[in-house]
Amino acid sequence: MNIQKSMIFVKCIFKLVVFALGFQLVVSGLNYIYVDAEHPWYRVMWHHYYEDEGKIDCIILGSSHVYCDIDPSLLNSTSDDYWFNLASPSQRLVDSYYLLKEADRGNELSHIYLELYYDCSAKDSLKDNIDPIKDQSICDRSWQNIDFMKNSINKVQYMLSVFNKDNTVSMLFPFCRYRMKLGDWDYIKQNLQAKEKKEYQSYEYRYHFEDGNGYLEYRRQGYFYSTREFWGHLYEQSKVLEEDPIGYVSEKYLRKIISYCQKRNIAITLFVSPMNDLQLVSTKNYDHFIQEVNDIAAEYKVDFYDFNLVREGYLPIHSKDFFYDMGHLNGAGANLFTSFFQQIVSGNAADNQKCFYSSYEEKMQETPATVYGLYYQDAEDRMFYIASNRDEELEYKVVVTPAAGEPYIVQDFSTNKIFSLPLSENGVCSVFYKKCNESDDAARVCEIGF
Repeated sequence: MNIQKSMIFVKCIFKLVVFALGFQLVVSGLNYIYVDAEHPWYRVMWHHYYEDEGKIDCIILGSSHVYCDIDPSLLNSTSDDYWFNLASPSQRLVDSYYLLKEADRGNELSHIYLELYYDCSAKDSLKDNIDPIKDQSICDRSWQNIDFMKNSINKVQYMLSVFNKDNTVSMLFPFCRYRMKLGDWDYIKQNLQAKEKKEYQSYEYRYHFEDGNGYLEYRRQGYFYSTREFWGHLYEQSKVLEEDPIGYVSEKYLRKIISYCQKRNIAITLFVSPMNDLQLVSTKNYDHFIQEVNDIAAEYKVDFYDFNLVREGYLPIHSKDFFYDMGHLNGAGANLFTSFFQQIVSGNAADNQKCFYSSYEEKMQETPATVYGLYYQDAEDRMFYIASNRDEELEYKVVVTPAAGEPYIVQDFSTNKIFSLPLSENGVCSVFYKKCNESDDAARVCEIGF
């Protein structure tokens, strides 16, 4: 009788194992069929991270600004430390915290460099003024990190930190995030073809931009190199920063990251990568973000460097030649910035202050009067705002050259910085600008495609 019960028990266990293996095989197959192969940032980065795990000394955390802006191999060449760029698209501070713990789990870390892109941590003041840590569209960024992390208690904690009942299925089964592609045979065919390519199989990545302006490729140690050059000067305003703009969840995790490092005697430096001034001018009140980070950094006695405040001459990077879009450096910009970054973070904090303005407002007032481009708040209303580094002193003349038609004047020289254009129109907008006391012949021009 006991033998018979044992046999029944063994058969039940065997059936469960077979079912589990079969279920896993089906899920893996569906993931392979549906999970997008065209933007494999996370898969490539995590594969190379685990290849380097065990020899990493310094980790850089942050958003895509980091993996495009800093080349760890250049830092390796002038340092005894081994660096890795553990950044991911739109990485929030909750993500940075668990990525830090993952890196600390497998390495003897000596230093953490945490990039603080305001758009990943500030409250969404143009919408609902909350820090939506568990919003589905935002959580997809976290899931893609989680998908490629090795199983561990840290991975489970990471999953629970962004868990809610509405995203349970997406968390457990990545292919469910692509449910809208269920019967899209063209997508399935293209996805499978992409996964059969040598680049995918060998964890390589290169993307040629459709407009012919350069390419983006994975190089090494979490770094993505680009040959693209920034052509545009038109930006959609994403935020207006009020006082104390960092969201409550972001601030909590920023403090957790700093405390984690200090408890484990891991040095930590906070920084912000350089962005095109059009983005910062259109954001408005950027100094509110700088001040809040400065206050937190001072509280914990850690260094903070905002490379958007670098004085002219120390980092001559604010040119289209060094950016591939509004917020990301191309390869030439990354080479220049990486070198300066190492000079600063390896130097003395007090001595470094001579290289920086104390605020963004000070920078705007002390740099020559200029126009950076145009920005808008709503694409549908076609209201454009001239982004310059002066609230006064300048006059603007706006001339539009439609794609099909003759140039016409929208406004003659005036201090007005707001104008509208017809919804159906596109072409080139030329903003001529000069000081109020100068003749029209002294005007300079900024040309913007729209």
